[in-house]
Amino acid sequence: MPNKNYFGFEFAKIAVAAISDVKTDVKYCGELLRDWDVVLDFATPGFENASQSTYLIFVNDILKYAGEYSGTF
Repeated sequence: MPNKNYFGFEFAKIAVAAISDVKTDVKYCGELLRDWDVVLDFATPGFENASQSTYLIFVNDILKYAGEYSGTF
């Protein structure tokens, strides 16, 4: 998986996110989320279990958002 440098940090593409037309209820970290319409396709199993990280969101290869999380993605 190729890494890219942004803001002086190395980032790896770990997932592709999309909005789905089909809304479903999903259980995440023991909590029920209703009408969930986001789909994440992880490149490698296990990345979804990271306890903290930063992330970049691109739309058509244009950086739209940079964020961080701890606890759950």
